[in-house]
Amino acid sequence: MPGLFGILELGKRTLISQQIAQSIVGNNIANVNTEGYSRQRTNFEQVGSLRTPWGTIGLGVQVKNISRMRDALVDRLYRDASATYREWETKAGFMRQIDAIFTEIDDAGIGSKLDAFFNAWNDLANDPESSQPRIALRESARALTAAFNDVANKLKWQKENINTRISKAVDEFNNIIKKIAELNTKIPSSAANSSQVNELLDERDRLLDRLSEMADIQIFERSNQGIAVYAGSTSLIEGSYYQELTTTIDIQNDLPVVTVLLPDGNELEPTSGEFKALLELRDEIIPEYENDLNTLAKNIVEQVNAYHKVGYTLAGETGYNFFDNRYITAATIRIDPDIEEDANNIIAAAEDAAGDNTQALRIASLKNTTLIGDYTFRDYYASLITKVGLDGQTAEDLSRSNEILVNQTVLQRETTIGVSLDEEMVNLIRYQQSYLAASRMIATVDQMIEAIINLR
Repeated sequence: MPGLFGILELGKRTLISQQIAQSIVGNNIANVNTEGYSRQRTNFEQVGSLRTPWGTIGLGVQVKNISRMRDALVDRLYRDASATYREWETKAGFMRQIDAIFTEIDDAGIGSKLDAFFNAWNDLANDPESSQPRIALRESARALTAAFNDVANKLKWQKENINTRISKAVDEFNNIIKKIAELNTKIPSSAANSSQVNELLDERDRLLDRLSEMADIQIFERSNQGIAVYAGSTSLIEGSYYQELTTTIDIQNDLPVVTVLLPDGNELEPTSGEFKALLELRDEIIPEYENDLNTLAKNIVEQVNAYHKVGYTLAGETGYNFFDNRYITAATIRIDPDIEEDANNIIAAAEDAAGDNTQALRIASLKNTTLIGDYTFRDYYASLITKVGLDGQTAEDLSRSNEILVNQTVLQRETTIGVSLDEEMVNLIRYQQSYLAASRMIATVDQMIEAIINLR
């Protein structure tokens, strides 16, 4: 029955509802700078109504729920953009290191050592009877082979570094999968506490954001089992059930190579994200540079030896290789042991004749001869450096452009989940006015009740 006490109950519900709404506003304001926090909103509903002879009377208001302000489409756009950005950012970071390996500083690179090596053959041709230019030539060859070895070893170290990074990324990926599955079990059981549910949902979304940076994933909402996460057609998370990535290690060219496997045993083949960048760098980009470098080393060994072994030493001997023909890669290229032991075994003459410098001149002329396709040795190496530079610049450019795209989606996302202090202050005043009005209504009803009690 409607009456004064009914109005008091209505006022009480109003006070409680507005007080809860003010608490939510206060929580939003407190978390204005909290990363990953989703703005919350208090949703009200009518308590119901009561039929009377005079009509239907409303029974006031109550809090229906406290909801998070999220947009699934914007979240998806952000995660897709973030995955692409992380892919190119990762590539750009490693390409900066690789570019530094090939940088020619203070005549310490392969290019300058290559010039010095062939110039030393010219010096020998100018004085073919002397031991001094032979010693200088051997030192120049040592410097050249050391430069090749150094670059090759640094490229190998980069692949080792990437292997370590992949292993750590797999551990992080699996840890995130496990945490999301645990949250899937906690969120339904906490439905009675909307605030706690929203905190757990925010935590899960932060984990999903990070997961999507590492590899392209598909996320599906389940009505009563949280979310499901797939990599391609392979299920990673389904409610509380989850499957982890695994790794195997194979030895390739004396390098332990980490292979990432999906739960179904197939290799992980991401189309974006950090994993894609790491796998492409290790399996495609760096090996391409290594192959080009090996091609250069192999051609130098073969072309120099071809002229050297048919010539004659000062002692009239022939058949000596200048480079050890058993080692024709950039990582292994070295001077032949006979030359290492005695620089006088270096050949300058085409015939066993005093003062002949024919072979030294022929080898020196290799510097400007097109021997690898349409390239000279120097030009071929310059084209490799150009390739590295262009790949690095492409990665930098795409990293910056995708960062802009991510920032745009972040701004778009913030319009939904971000806390606006101006808006929250307006809500605070609105709920305050409702609270004060309800308080005044209760005070008025209290006076009315007191008047009835005081009737004589």
